[in-house]
Amino acid sequence: MAEGDHPVNRHLEVREVGEEALDAFIALPFRLYRGDRNWVPSLRGDLKKLLRGVGNEFFTYASHSFFLAYEGRRPVARVLCGVNPRLKDDREAYEKDPSRDPSRELWGFFSLFEADGPDSASRILDAAEAWCRARGATHLKGPLSPDDGESARGILVQGFDGPPAVLNSYNPEWYGAAVEARGFRKWEDLYAMEVTSEELDLDRLVRLAEFSERRVGFRVDQADLKQIDRDVGDVYKVLVGAYPPGWDAPLPSRQHVDEFVRQNRSILDPALIHIARRLSDNEPIAFVLGVPDMNEALIHMRSGRLSPLNILRFLYYRRKVRTARGMMQFSLPEYHRRGVMAACYARSLVAAVKRGYTRFDASTIGERNVASWKSVENAGGRIYRVYRYYVKELAEPA
Repeated sequence: MAEGDHPVNRHLEVREVGEEALDAFIALPFRLYRGDRNWVPSLRGDLKKLLRGVGNEFFTYASHSFFLAYEGRRPVARVLCGVNPRLKDDREAYEKDPSRDPSRELWGFFSLFEADGPDSASRILDAAEAWCRARGATHLKGPLSPDDGESARGILVQGFDGPPAVLNSYNPEWYGAAVEARGFRKWEDLYAMEVTSEELDLDRLVRLAEFSERRVGFRVDQADLKQIDRDVGDVYKVLVGAYPPGWDAPLPSRQHVDEFVRQNRSILDPALIHIARRLSDNEPIAFVLGVPDMNEALIHMRSGRLSPLNILRFLYYRRKVRTARGMMQFSLPEYHRRGVMAACYARSLVAAVKRGYTRFDASTIGERNVASWKSVENAGGRIYRVYRYYVKELAEPA
């Protein structure tokens, strides 16, 4: 819905709601984006389970609440907000300002923000801020993923020309300005990078991978779903050893990673998952993980319900998916800038093209994670969408 489509002084009421209102909370975007062919619906049942805490480890340590803004009896805005004691600024921020003590800061978050206009956006964000302030929060950051994962991160601020890749955000262009109008400032931009098969020089990618593998002493293996436990273990081993020293988000637990694999095993494609292992001892040193862009199928399920007709639509369009989203990439610190990550990307891109993928989305990569987005750029990628995290200082630490 375009900005300015509502009376200036309409009567809005914001309510804190419980699980009994989750259906209305989930249904709101289906009305707001009706007719927008770039919007991809969520599966209502899956999102409801997530918001009830089923398989959502995030809710076990982050207290949270749901808010809906109503005009009469009709919901017009929503937000999930909470306080997360594990959420902090990145370590460099504390090093630059020694007066800041992370142990004295408490960070709130907001997620799944939607509104039909700037007035309802203002009211719902104010409610989230008041809720977090009342619980001692010194900062408010968002939009974060509702499960502290890869989905719905940030507000889209650049690249409104098409549907998002799977799990990525989509919103009207005025959302960023509405958030900034409530006193939020940019915390970090997240990049989505794109490359097409026509732009790839596969022979060059193979040569690049082979050169790095020989020089450093490793090989890059494609994932084997028959040995999924071994490969997940190696991925997590790299994740533990490579997780950035910043404070902004906690390391995902092994349980969280296992749950992701369990939920998505049916759509995992080994061609999009590659693990670098050291030749001397077979230990994992890096990995890249991608998934087929199922938004190319989900966009045809406009109701978000698993009706028999929608299931048939999904099965039909699933076979036509030609975009892959690269979701995660890590290497052990001692292998940074040695070509290991570039070799992983190269092997993965070559395998994906052979599998029939023609377009690749690498997202979402923090702008400060230069090594990662430069690796994608060196493989032929370009930034084509930008998502933004916002933050607001609420109070001086006690």
